[in-house]
Amino acid sequence: MRFLLLSVWLFGICGHAAAQQNCSEIDQFIQDGKIPSFALQDNVSCGKSLAANNRISYHCAWEFDFRQSASKAYFEKISEVVSSCAKQDEPQEQSRVNHPDSYDQLNFERSGETISISLKDKAALQKTYVFLRSASQ
Repeated sequence: MRFLLLSVWLFGICGHAAAQQNCSEIDQFIQDGKIPSFALQDNVSCGKSLAANNRISYHCAWEFDFRQSASKAYFEKISEVVSSCAKQDEPQEQSRVNHPDSYDQLNFERSGETISISLKDKAALQKTYVFLRSASQ
């Protein structure tokens, strides 16, 4: 019985430590665009841009074959990790656009910064993308 209790206690500590590490890595991504270790390190393209408020924003895009189930699973994984560290914004009605062909987007707030995760299908390219973006407010 003691072993079982010790195992449950240790699992809780390890789970908490991993969550704290993920949150620290999200903060690092917001600050300097470093790809979090919980994210795929392959097929990724990252960059930075200057926002209208003269603050730097960072983004990463992961490319998948068109509508590959792994893209949706990856979008859900990244969303789950970010949601454990940041407050999800209320979903807003998506505006109609002629590109991409379809998309899903979640927005979160952490320490005054917006974190956006999106899943976008692009039929003309026969690709699906998952984007992670930080935006200074």
